[in-house]
Amino acid sequence: HPPQGFGGTYTNVVFANGKLLVPQWKNAGHELNVQAVGTYQKLLPDWQIVPVDCTDFLPNSGAIHCATSNVPKMPVGI
Repeated sequence: HPPQGFGGTYTNVVFANGKLLVPQWKNAGHELNVQAVGTYQKLLPDWQIVPVDCTDFLPNSGAIHCATSNVPKMPVGI
């Protein structure tokens, strides 16, 4: 069970070039963070799972996917 006051999610991920960026939360505790990474490793064995500390995103109610969902497509070479 997540600790009281924990407001993060482990599903706010980004799939990019064979890597899966998975949120990690300081206030969730080490065990939950490890469990989240392990679950994704089992489900996506051919992907590199990259944990990313998203604790600073909590006040804005988001994580990696929310922060990157509005990044515009840029032409190559810019």
